[in-house]
Formats: sequence, C-alpha cells, structure tokens
Amino acid sequence: MINKNNFLNIVIVIIFSWFVGNIVFNALFYRFKYFQFVLMGILFIPLFIALFFKHSKNMILGLIVFNLMINPGFPINFFEHRLVIYTSDFLFLFVSFFVLARSNFYKKKKIFSSSVLGGIIPLLGLAFFELLSLIPAVNKTLPWLEIIDTFRVIWLFLLAIILFDEFNDLKFVIRNLLIAFILQSCFILIEFLVGHPVFRIPAGVHIFDVVGDIFRPSGTFGHSSGFAKFSSLVIPIAFASMIYEKRKWRVISFVSFILGCFALILTVSRAGILFTSIGLFYFIFLIIIQRSFKIALPKFVLLICFFAVILSVSLGGKRIISRFNNDLGSISARPKMYSVAFNIIAHNPILGVGMNNYVLVAPKYDTTSDRVSVRIPDPVHNIYLLYAAEAGLLGFLMFLLFLLRTIFAYFKFPFSNDSTIWLLSRSIGIGIACCWLHGLIGWGFRLTLVFSGFLCLFSAAVFKLISIKKNNL
Repeated sequence: MINKNNFLNIVIVIIFSWFVGNIVFNALFYRFKYFQFVLMGILFIPLFIALFFKHSKNMILGLIVFNLMINPGFPINFFEHRLVIYTSDFLFLFVSFFVLARSNFYKKKKIFSSSVLGGIIPLLGLAFFELLSLIPAVNKTLPWLEIIDTFRVIWLFLLAIILFDEFNDLKFVIRNLLIAFILQSCFILIEFLVGHPVFRIPAGVHIFDVVGDIFRPSGTFGHSSGFAKFSSLVIPIAFASMIYEKRKWRVISFVSFILGCFALILTVSRAGILFTSIGLFYFIFLIIIQRSFKIALPKFVLLICFFAVILSVSLGGKRIISRFNNDLGSISARPKMYSVAFNIIAHNPILGVGMNNYVLVAPKYDTTSDRVSVRIPDPVHNIYLLYAAEAGLLGFLMFLLFLLRTIFAYFKFPFSNDSTIWLLSRSIGIGIACCWLHGLIGWGFRLTLVFSGFLCLFSAAVFKLISIKKNNL
C-alpha cells in the first residue's frame, strides 16, 4: 500500500527529475549533437535510486505519465526521412532492464491471461497490417516511421501489463496524470498571457497557431488541438476524482478540473469543448441512473462545475464566439477531404496505400472541383479514414477493435459495489472515448505518442486488473 507521505515523496522526485532532465536537454540540444544520450541519464537518476526502495514500481509508473505528456526527443536521418528518438525510448529501455532485474519476482505472477491476450491481439494485428502496407506503398521508407511508433506502444503495453498489480496502481497513475494536467494547463495560461508560444520541445510539433486574429495557446503540444484532446481525456477523470478522493487530493482534483476547463476554453477548440461537455454530461447522467449503490453528487462538486462554466465563458466567451464566426474554411474542406479518402479506400480496400503514404497518392484519387488534396496537402482530417486508407480496412478494424475493447472494458469493469472503482473506471472509459472522438475530425493523434501511449497504458491496466479479478474469484 502507498501512504500519503511516500506518495508525495515519489511525486516530488518524479517532477524534479523530469524538469532537471528536460531543462538540461533543451538547453544543450542545439549545441551538441551527440550528448543527448548522456543527458538522458539525468532523467533516470531517481529510477536507479528507486531500485533500492519498496515503491520503485510506482515511481516508474509516475515517470511514464510525465514523460508521455511531454516526451522530447531528437531527430535522426532515417533513409533521408526524419525519425525521432524520444526520451520514452530510453525510459522503456530502462524499465525493461528493471523488469529483468526483478525477474524472480515477476515470474511468480501470471501475466498473460486470456483477458490480457484479448486486449493485445488487436494491437498486434494492427502492427501486422501496417507491415503488409509496405507492399503497395509508393515510398517504402515512410511506413516504417509509423510501424516503429506502433511497436513503441506495444512495448509500453507489455511493460504496463507487468507493472500493474492492483487497483491502487491505477489510482497512482491517475493522481500523477492530474498533476501533469495542472502543469500543462499552467503552460496554456502562460502562453495566453504572453500572446505567443513559449513551451517548445525538441523534435516536437512547432506551429504558431493563429486563426483569424486569435492566438491559440498549445503548451508543449505545439498545436491547440493537442491540448484539447488531452483535456477531453483528463477532465472527466478529474471530475470523478473530486467525488471519490479525500482532503488534499480532492483539492488537487478541483484545481485540475478548474484549470483544465479554463485552459480548454482558451484554446477555442470547438471539438474539445463539444466532446468534453458531452462526456461530462453523460458521466453525470450515468451517476444519476445507476442503481447498484448510491453516489451522492456533493453540492460543492456541482458548484465547482457551475463556477468553471461561468469563469470560462466570462473570460473566454468572446474568443469562442469569434472562432465560430471565423471558420476560415475548416469545416467546408473536410467533406471534400473525406471524399478523397473514400476513393482511396474503395480502390485499395485490403492493403491500403501504405502508412504515411496518403499525401503522396491523394491527388491521384482527388475528384473534387478545387483539388482539395493539392490545395491542402495534409492527410485526411479523420484518423479512422486515414487508418482505413493507409493500412486497409482490416488494419483499420484491428485499430478500432483495440480502441473499443478498451473503452468497453472500463464500462464493464467489476466494481464489487465499490463506488470509487465504479467512478474511476467509468470516468477513464468516458475520457478515452471523448479523446478519440476528436479523431472524427482530425488526424493529429499521429503527430505524437501522447494519445496512443495513454491509450495503451490504460488498456494494459484494465485488462491486467480484470485478469487479477478473475483469478481472485
């Protein structure tokens, strides 16, 4: 068990080590070409120390959360293309050594049950069809960039399966996630106040995000839509935490919720505001109608929600109205892009056109009057159509199966009349669903490991915990 004292110590060490590692990493990145490998060692100093402590596993889980949220890296030349080596690669490598060092401990546990295998098989299926997409690819190198990312998240899934042992591990991850979200929300507020990007990470997305005359802060995501997706994932979880947490962790959940809502408004992301609102209302609806036990919505939670809405609208209302009045072709272009994607899928239903090859082949299948694929040379703004076009329909189905199985696993998680387990599991399921609803109108999930990484982390957690529940019956 983790008491509040050693938990706070772990969190402090995680934040300190993460900041020290990344400050040095950023300061020296552009001056020294080969020193990144040495600098990465700074990030892992507390991990080496953690090997000698009882709760080293929890420190590693916390560092994975903080690292996924930022994840700086450095680009290398990969057959004339840009391949990014992330700090998470070093972290996963270290955790692998950590697991091997504790092999005598972990081999006593049953890790790969039928529940776990049912979770990872669709992910392995996606990797298989991404490999097959090499066959029709015009550029044979580009698919490897996405295939490498897929194997990265499979690696994370396998490590998480080994590390998660009890529901308290998931609660520990959530507490770290809320603290990380507070930091990210503060980044948004700082950028809004100064009026320009401040937090840029090596090898990350670097966009000066302006729509009309509105500057849209993005934190370390590099684009406001990235923070909007992250908000849709975390805000429902923060809402649940305000109900089941006690004392100071309830305060931290409250700060995370308020700051997150306000920061989301400042990004003026229409999709983020819409999908997050839908998720919150649906969660409240589930709380009201469930009959297994009584969950009282504390009056202060409802007051906080009301306060968050009033504060956000009063301070960011004009920006939202301006964003809706100045679409600048964002909505009108999407149906045309979708028609191009449907043409590609219709002509390449089995193997697709190859991962990361969409932009190369789109003009060939573009029948729109204004040649939208030439005018906007981006992948289709729909992550699901993009998977179907590049990995084929079977690859898309594998990805969709993995996503839906994870979401439904949280909604069906056995809670044994424990309101905390019910609230946390349902809020995570809603958060994942809200986050990936953004995929209906965007493809930015592929620009970073943040979203696929957290999806795999939560997926591994739920399937491992379900497996433990079944074994204990």
